[in-house]
Amino acid sequence: MTAQIGEIRFEESGIVLRYQDRLDVYLDREDDFAYRLRYLAAVLEKLEENETGTIRWDAEGSARFIPG
Repeated sequence: MTAQIGEIRFEESGIVLRYQDRLDVYLDREDDFAYRLRYLAAVLEKLEENETGTIRWDAEGSARFIPG
């Protein structure tokens, strides 16, 4: 999966991973990155390969996909 991350941006609000040039994945700086990447792999299995958008985690720790 990490080979498909094309860009990593460090922003004031956290870290953004650009995945397959179709998804922006937002992470907090305090996140457990290994856990989030495993969680992300499970989320990606549920998405169609042509879907684009944003993935963010909510306050409860669940991933949310926002199409676009």
